[in-house]
Amino acid sequence: MTGLVILGILLVYIGIAVGVTVRAKGAWKWLVMAVFILIPTWDIIPGKIALAHYCEKEGGIKIYRSVEGVEGFLSLDGRVYEEYFRRYNYKYVEIAKERRDPRTGRAVSSEYARVTLEADGKLKEVKIDRPVSAFGFKDYRHYDTEISRWGITLFSASIVDMRTNETIATDRRFGWYGGWLRQYSRPLLGAGRGCEGADDSYANIILQTLKPVKS
Repeated sequence: MTGLVILGILLVYIGIAVGVTVRAKGAWKWLVMAVFILIPTWDIIPGKIALAHYCEKEGGIKIYRSVEGVEGFLSLDGRVYEEYFRRYNYKYVEIAKERRDPRTGRAVSSEYARVTLEADGKLKEVKIDRPVSAFGFKDYRHYDTEISRWGITLFSASIVDMRTNETIATDRRFGWYGGWLRQYSRPLLGAGRGCEGADDSYANIILQTLKPVKS
C-alpha cells in the first residue's frame, strides 16, 4: 500500500514538473527543468562519492593476527551454520545467547552452548556453563548504523581474543541506499548498493583468521 502511495506521488510530481516546464518561456524553461530534476536527485552524486571514499579508505577485511589449527570458536551473536563443520572442518562452535528480563526485555546475562556435528550428520547443541574458546566472532551487528550525512551505513564484524580482549581481525562493509528519494521509497526504487567488488561471504574473515584444523 505504501509503495502505491509513493508511486502515485511520483506520478503527480512528474505531471506537475512537465506541466510547469511546458508553460515556462525562454531560458526559464531550462531553469525550471533543472530545478525539478535536482529536487529528487541533488544528493545522488555526493552519496556515490562518499560511498567510494569509505569503501576505498576504510572497507574490507583487515587481519592483524591469524591462528593456525583452530578447532572451534565462540559465536557471540548466537548463530551457527552447518557449513562451519561440513565445509570448513571446525570441530565445534560455541554460541552465546542473551538472557532477557521478561518484565523489561533487557539483556541481563548470557548463557552458552556448544554445537557439534554428530556421526548421524545432525547438529547437536549442549548447554555449557562457560565457553572454552580462545577466540570469539562478533557478527555484522552494526548494520544500518549511519555514519555519514549522505546516508552511508556501516556493518562490521570482528574476531577477538577472548583471553586479552584484543581485536585480531575486522571486516568493515559500507552500504548506501541512494538519495533521499530512494531512501524514503525503498524498496520501490531499489535497495541501494555497496562497495564494488566486495565479497558477500560472511565466513571469509573467520577462515582467514581462525584457520581450522586440516582434515
